Amino acid sequence: MSLTKIIDGLMRTIEITIMAALAVMVALVFTNVVMRYGFGKGLAFSEELSRYCFVWLIFLGAIVAMRQHAHLGMDSVVRRLPVVVKKICFAISHSLMLYACAVFLKGSWTHTILGHANRSAVTGIPMSWVAAAGVISSAAMGLMLVSDLIRLVMGRLNDERVAIASEGLGKD
Repeated sequence: MSLTKIIDGLMRTIEITIMAALAVMVALVFTNVVMRYGFGKGLAFSEELSRYCFVWLIFLGAIVAMRQHAHLGMDSVVRRLPVVVKKICFAISHSLMLYACAVFLKGSWTHTILGHANRSAVTGIPMSWVAAAGVISSAAMGLMLVSDLIRLVMGRLNDERVAIASEGLGKD
């Protein structure tokens, strides 16, 4: 099995997890609204659990967006530059994003370790489970950035991909 197929499978698993988190959120919030207005009492855990699902949904969505090159970028100036300068801009921007991922990974890891001893007020879920979303997201996005930088250095990155950041090209 090729690495591309493994990554595609992981991305599909992440997308399914995002859909499941969204479905759980909708079900919890809808049920809670009906119970509050219909019966005068809601589910105590609904708000907390839906908030945690939302956190995971956002961080997993960032991984998918990175894979699809769907994050916003300002490429109107870069498109007009010569190919060599485009590649330099690509390397600089990816290096800065990689640095941001490293800082975020360090902070998320610290919160994950500290959160292991703390439990949420209603559900009792360890707060490390919530903070782990940042660890997974920053690590996955960092690996994608490193992969792009390696492909740039090796000359295996599509020249058009170097200039376009915001049009969601999908796979190269």
